[in-house]
Amino acid sequence: AAALKYWKDSPLVLGLLAPAMRGAALSLALELAEDDPNVALEFFRRTPELLTVLPASDLRAWAEACAELARVEYVLGIEFVRQVPAVAQALPLELVRPWIRLGMKLVTQNSLGKTDYVGTLEFFRTSPAIFNDIEYRPVRAGVIDVGSVVADRSPQLAIDFLAEAPALLRRLPSDDWRRRVMRYAPLVAERDAEAAVNYM
Repeated sequence: AAALKYWKDSPLVLGLLAPAMRGAALSLALELAEDDPNVALEFFRRTPELLTVLPASDLRAWAEACAELARVEYVLGIEFVRQVPAVAQALPLELVRPWIRLGMKLVTQNSLGKTDYVGTLEFFRTSPAIFNDIEYRPVRAGVIDVGSVVADRSPQLAIDFLAEAPALLRRLPSDDWRRRVMRYAPLVAERDAEAAVNYM
């Protein structure tokens, strides 16, 4: 099935790529296909859009992050690939794995004892816009750190915190205050997750 979709989609995808990038994109897709053809196809489809927000030299590292997650949790890996252009616009490469780890902490068990991915899928889909709404980029790492600590205690509280984070940070009087608050908030969260959210 993936092969048929590739033959159908590849002319359009290649047409959107600069001629100099076509060979590299195809080579990367072939490497990804050795692990999982569907991950390879989804990443290949999104390569033109991805190259509008990051340099070509970073493409492989983002592909590796996608493949790593798909090997651990296939459902989440595929969704991450679909959202990767938006994530790349909101976060630098060095924050991607901490961001993924935070998302993984939002996986829960439903009332039937089965794995529930809804919180993580929603996080993958909505958090890029949340992080883009945080204008002072240096504190985005702190938001991930706080969310991760809070998620260890309560996934739902972490989701609520992330939704409120841009507004909470805007209430602070300056970027210097935002930086100070986010420096200490993870330490507060380790002691009391709810107090950390209130602290902000």
